[in-house]
Amino acid sequence: MNLEAMRQLTQNMQQTNDSKIVDETDAEEEAEKLFNLAVACEDEDPQKAFELFKKAAELGNVEAMFATGIRYYRGEGTEQDTTQSFAWCKKAAENGQVNAMNWVGEFYRDGEGVVQNIQNAVEWLKKSSDGGNNWASLNLARMYRDGTGVKQNFREALHWFEQSSRNDNAIAFIELGDMFRDGVGVEENLSQAVDCYIAAANLGDSFAPVRLGDLYLYNEEVRDHAEAFRMYKIAADRGDSYGFSGLGTMYYSGCHVSQSYSKAVELHEKALELDGRNCRALKELAFCYKYGDGVRENYSKAYELYRRAAELGDGEAMYRLSQMHEFGEGVEQDLNVAEELANRARAMGYTPQVDKGPCFITTAVCENFGKPDDCHELTTFRNFRDMWLAAQPDGKSLIAEYYAVAPKIVDKINRLPNAAQVYKNLLREYLAPCLAFIESGDNLSCKRLYVEMVTSLKKKFLS
Repeated sequence: MNLEAMRQLTQNMQQTNDSKIVDETDAEEEAEKLFNLAVACEDEDPQKAFELFKKAAELGNVEAMFATGIRYYRGEGTEQDTTQSFAWCKKAAENGQVNAMNWVGEFYRDGEGVVQNIQNAVEWLKKSSDGGNNWASLNLARMYRDGTGVKQNFREALHWFEQSSRNDNAIAFIELGDMFRDGVGVEENLSQAVDCYIAAANLGDSFAPVRLGDLYLYNEEVRDHAEAFRMYKIAADRGDSYGFSGLGTMYYSGCHVSQSYSKAVELHEKALELDGRNCRALKELAFCYKYGDGVRENYSKAYELYRRAAELGDGEAMYRLSQMHEFGEGVEQDLNVAEELANRARAMGYTPQVDKGPCFITTAVCENFGKPDDCHELTTFRNFRDMWLAAQPDGKSLIAEYYAVAPKIVDKINRLPNAAQVYKNLLREYLAPCLAFIESGDNLSCKRLYVEMVTSLKKKFLS
């Protein structure tokens, strides 16, 4: 080949490369234009937006690849197709889209759109986390905390929770706070739990103040009713359903505010308007309808609310349904159905606070102090009832009245945030002196004080 021919060949190759660069540049510009058009019309015309996203993705736009994957997953503008969703998200991830990497990790973890592969899931989630995606860090934290596909490792879980929280992920702060609150994988530390919840609240999270409210309302170590009310109010002001139900609980029990059953009902109803799956509001409202607190007594309404909560997986609600079938409250009495529902409640992990038994109030107090059913106190009171009180002229009528009201009294006490303190007071003011009377042979004084206790509790909780 002569010199002129070589020069001509070189020139042709350069022109070809220049043309290719121009074509690629044109394609990139066209893809970006299509992507922007898709973003502009996705609210008004999801189908058109999907078509534009996909065209842009086919021209190599990485953000469009991810957008196409998301829309296949959600069925927005197209038929839902998790296999296509995985494929497009993986293309985006392979081209460096950090958020898509998290999605790919989730697909592999859940076996959705692709065969489950935990090793691949962890690898993609770590890549995404390394790229700054705090949701990927949160996914890894949950996997190691719960042992999802990997060996449970609380140290590793803490590492990833802290990694996610460093990137200001409020949910990571909340779940990290839960670990410190419950002592899961770490030593229980309420101070650190509070710090985590405050950090999440300061990020604007609406549920974090609910966590704080619950601690301040129910936990004796940090109990502060004024602060609990303030936290629930913050959550409610942010539109959180559980903030409203928390306020409802405080109005029902009269903690920090004047007791108002009607206000409690109003707040629980507002909570359910915001979130019909709020089991706390469903159960509290059902309780109000069952006992006519703030509303007209309505067993059917109570049953329906408990049923809704039970269908959402709430074990306590399932147990309440069992009780209503056992006693024929709003439904036909059926002991077989009651037992079946009670077994379901236990399978859900729910254990009643107080087992049913003839010494309802005393049993509740003893349970509160961790005493067994055959403890000295319960055995003594049962013997007093069966061997002395039942033989008195008014004994049988007193026992019958007690059986009628005591379960309701215990039920109401158990709804209170300060139930443990109420039981401590009952032990100090009534039950301990009654026990001393029996042991000294002064059964008549025991009877008088016990009747006084029941009368006082009826007036406070059932009037």
